[in-house]
Amino acid sequence: MEIREHQNLFSLLGASFSITNRAGVAFAVSALIILVILAIPFGAILLLAQNSSASWLLRALWVIFAVFCFVWLQNIILRIIASKAENNNESVSDAFVATVIPTFYAFIYQLIINVLCAIAAVALSFIPVVGPVILSLLSIYIGIRLLFGQMAIVLREQGPVSAIVYSWQLTAGRVLYILGALLLSGLLPLLLAGLVIYGGIVGIPLYFADSFTLPNLPLGWIIVLMLFGLAWLFVCLSMAVFIVLVFLNLDYGFNRDTFIPQPQTAFQPQRTEIYDHKNHVLPSGAGHAATAQDVPSLEVLKASVHSESDNPDLHQHLDQVYQPKPEDIVEYAEEDRMPTILFDDEMAKQLEQERTRWQEKAASTHKQRKDDENSSIKMSK
Repeated sequence: MEIREHQNLFSLLGASFSITNRAGVAFAVSALIILVILAIPFGAILLLAQNSSASWLLRALWVIFAVFCFVWLQNIILRIIASKAENNNESVSDAFVATVIPTFYAFIYQLIINVLCAIAAVALSFIPVVGPVILSLLSIYIGIRLLFGQMAIVLREQGPVSAIVYSWQLTAGRVLYILGALLLSGLLPLLLAGLVIYGGIVGIPLYFADSFTLPNLPLGWIIVLMLFGLAWLFVCLSMAVFIVLVFLNLDYGFNRDTFIPQPQTAFQPQRTEIYDHKNHVLPSGAGHAATAQDVPSLEVLKASVHSESDNPDLHQHLDQVYQPKPEDIVEYAEEDRMPTILFDDEMAKQLEQERTRWQEKAASTHKQRKDDENSSIKMSK
């Protein structure tokens, strides 16, 4: 599946299971590394807390660090999912390094959202009866509009505030679409959990009453329940992958429709205009009766590339490339300038040939005039 092309929810849902299967080992390795990172300071705190009066402070710091690591693991998983979906083959170590700063931004982002929600809750608490209903609907709406804020921070290198704007713009006009994706991602794990609970409480004891007894559960049934638990975990991870795929697909479509110019760009080289010493344009027609005095100073005044596109960025790029500013000119070594020197020599050779052609043509025309004048004088005599 090509994530950069428009996909419906069901195709993204099917792709989420495939990506979860491909990224399962990376998920497990990331979780294991985070557990090791958490275990090292936890063991140190247990040793220091026995001989320290500030053991509560050390435990509080460890809880804060544990929350940071949990959010860090979430961001690492986001990077791994995006890597598998976009086929850029980012390693787990690269994902760890790339998500350190975004994790701090994610904390600031959540802090801003919580403050705004608290202000809205306090304001609506003064409205009796209708206030809680409005607060509930408003919470659902804002939750949908800001669903992709953390993904924008981790995957699109946005800041805490710009991530809010990014998510708000991305979800504009797509509230029902995203609500359907959330309902789909929430119902499947609940449905599977309900089936497992029903089977464990009603179905299996009813049909396998002789071998299924909870106090003395045989090893075979323990393995079956563990497999059900792994299947449920796989579905939950797939639903998280599904939401990330929805973000990536909407994001590519949003950028494609918003920033990529639709008109086709046509590059048209302008005609090179040749001026004489009186700043008059020399025409290219063969019937121009030029004299030798009209040709002595030929020069290329303007040669550029023009585009019919309305994209201002393209015109700015062409101006920078074909009309560089003096401060943008970089001195290069002789070997680096070789192609430019060859181009300048070729241009000078062409100009010299053009100059010679104009001089010959002017001399021929001048001679033709003199011959005409002499013939007319003889005939008049």
